[in-house]
Amino acid sequence: MVREVTPLVLAALLVLLPGCVAVGAAQTPKLFWLRVCNGCGEKISGIRFIYALNGKPVGDGYIVMADGSAVPQGEVLSREFIPEDFPGNADLSGFSIAYRVIMPSGEEVPVGDRVAFCAGYGRAYSLALRGTREQGFSISPNHDKP
Repeated sequence: MVREVTPLVLAALLVLLPGCVAVGAAQTPKLFWLRVCNGCGEKISGIRFIYALNGKPVGDGYIVMADGSAVPQGEVLSREFIPEDFPGNADLSGFSIAYRVIMPSGEEVPVGDRVAFCAGYGRAYSLALRGTREQGFSISPNHDKP
């Protein structure tokens, strides 16, 4: 009897195991995140962004506090990107994004240079926004990763 159960158990595991692998693969997120930590030296109301693939703009948006208040220093503004944010089966290796700081007056101030990197689904990228209107704003990889 033991010999008969063992092949049956083995056969059941072989049938169920691929299903478990498929479930895990289906749960891999088809998105990536961009997180910007506010390290500005003055009050800001949010950020506007324009993103591109291989230099060609494909979308834009903005991030502000839900209640309309100023973005607290150290606050992380996050945006997730999904396949529908890009044309067709886009190659994300040429992803770049440009930011503008939204001041409390509503004026938008450019932030340094466009940030470019080889994006990939299932990843998160952290950036740090620094500076003031007078000094100029800059954005760069955030190695502290909030």
